[in-house]
Amino acid sequence: MNQQIMRQGRDLFHIFHVTDGNLDFKLHFNTEDLTWILEEVSDGNTD
Repeated sequence: MNQQIMRQGRDLFHIFHVTDGNLDFKLHFNTEDLTWILEEVSDGNTD
């Protein structure tokens, strides 16, 4: 798992890159309103 922190105005986002072994997920957590956004799902293939 990788984690980054990003700020947009007042909102602070924690960005997580996680995997279940087959798929990779990019998730954003907004610390202002406590919501999660699924930003990306990838199987690792470029096609």
